Amino acid sequence: MLDILSGTSASSSMLKDRGPRMIMEDPEAFSTVDIFVKDLGIVLEAGRETKAALPFAALSHHLFLSVSGRGDGQVDDSQVIRASRAQR
Repeated sequence: MLDILSGTSASSSMLKDRGPRMIMEDPEAFSTVDIFVKDLGIVLEAGRETKAALPFAALSHHLFLSVSGRGDGQVDDSQVIRASRAQR
């Protein structure tokens, strides 16, 4: 799937960077899940202060929180995919 998406308009620098690590079981952590939890929390607070709706940021924050809450806060941020794997 990664090879297919990488050759389409769905490709991006983030996909090229995170995609290969998403399919690894335990990649080296370059940026952790907990950093995204913190940063998205800051973004959502700024949204509240300015009364800006940020639904995709809120959804992303919940996904990162679910992975962190399972004890995986120090894994590479590409491993947010564990949130969907846990639902299976």
